[in-house]
Order: sequence, then structure tokens, then C-alpha cells
Amino acid sequence: RRQRQMCIRDRSLRLGVEEDELRRGGRKCRLKGAESPRSGSNHLGRRRLQPPSRDGRGMKLAAFDLDGTIYFDGHMPDEVPEAIARWRAAGNLAVVATGKSPHSARRALEPFGVDFDYYLLCNGTVIMDGSYDLLYESHVPPEVVRAVFERVRDIPKLDLYCTRLEGPDGHLVRNVAGVHNPIISEPVPVSPERIQEEVFPLVAAWTPDDPSLQKEIAQWVTERFPVGTAMNRNFFDITPPGHDKGFALTWLLRHLGGQAV
Repeated sequence: RRQRQMCIRDRSLRLGVEEDELRRGGRKCRLKGAESPRSGSNHLGRRRLQPPSRDGRGMKLAAFDLDGTIYFDGHMPDEVPEAIARWRAAGNLAVVATGKSPHSARRALEPFGVDFDYYLLCNGTVIMDGSYDLLYESHVPPEVVRAVFERVRDIPKLDLYCTRLEGPDGHLVRNVAGVHNPIISEPVPVSPERIQEEVFPLVAAWTPDDPSLQKEIAQWVTERFPVGTAMNRNFFDITPPGHDKGFALTWLLRHLGGQAV
């Protein structure tokens, strides 16, 4: 059953989502006071944060990447949670901007007791508030996911991962053997049939130590589909067109109505 989000298109337009963003597949979603989609034990659950006191004067926003910035292969320096807590207590906003999925980001952060006000996830295709309630999402069109899967399914030494709105990250292709992937840990298998039934905000091909293969796949994709792309740490990421961390941050600033700088 295809995942559903309680999305209101006309309200999205009134609240600052440009019409061309909606045409690209983005949706502003309102889940407050309603049940979000559930998928067995994979439901993210809810946690309500007590927001820091803010009087609207001089409020600032700081955005933090995770992997390789404040989070290092399962570890976070002790001073990071303390610094972020002081920043928020001073009335400012702390925002995550990462390629991680909701499940992966929450799993990484919870052991350190660090809270954020907003989460810009999956390289800017998913935006959530501090309680992990969905504010906006977009996803790679299913026909693109299917075409990429068919193109790479038999390539040795290549994995094809998919991030999800709920539950752990998945893999559509797993041909890399015996190598630890420090970014996407413990992915679950996703059958090709799920491509038409589930939305994937970000799809990533992993080609460890093979930049020529990475470039070959990137060229094949970009020549055929109008999608967003990025290459980083042996990954080739595919997102909906026009979406990246900069897009998500711009969307959030509009959402906040100019209250933060």
C-alpha cells in the first residue's frame, strides 16, 4: 500500500511553497494532531520537545551537517551536545542538514541526547520539525528509480540504496561484499516491487574506490532524467530536481517568516 501523507496543496501555496516546487513533486504536509503513516514497528514515533524561550529579537539559525562534521562513524565529541544546548537556550534555532533519512538521523542522534529545532533530511527532500513531524517532502519519481535499478542491478561492486520516510534505509541492489559502509548502516532489502508502492526521497549508488564507475552511472542518469544529483564519499545521490540542502534551508526560512537569520 502506497504511503500516504496528509498533504494540502492549496495551503502549501499560501504558506510559501512556490508553485514550481509543487510541480516538481514537493508537498507541504500537516501532520500535527493527526496520525502519521505507520509501517509495523518502523513507525518513528513522537517526542515532544520543550522549545527554548524566544522573544523574536535577534534570533539566529545555525545549520549542522552530521557525517564528518559533528558526527563521526557513530561518535560525537562531548562538547557538541553542550554547545548546541547553549545555542538553543540563548533563543536561537539549531537545524540538522544532512543526507541521512529520518530513521537514520534519529538513530544517530538519540544516544547523545542532542535536540534540534528542525531536520533537513535526505539532502533537502524531507523537512521535519523538532518532534520529527513531517513539514515537507518530495521524492524521486518511481519511473526513474525503476530505470536506475534496471541499469545497475547486475554491476559488480555497486550497491543501490534508497532512503525512506519511515523505517530503516533500504537497498535495492547489494553487490559490494565484505566492505563496511560508514554512512548507511544496516540497510534492509527492498524488493523491486516496492518501487511503485513506496516513495524514496533519495536514491544513492555506492561505488567504493571506483570513481570511473561512479562517473559512468552519473552520466547515464543525467543524460536521461531531469533529476538532482550529487557526488560525495563514493556515493552518487539522486534527488528530485531542484532539491538540495540549500533548497531546504531556503524553504525553512520562508516557513519561519523571516524570524531567523
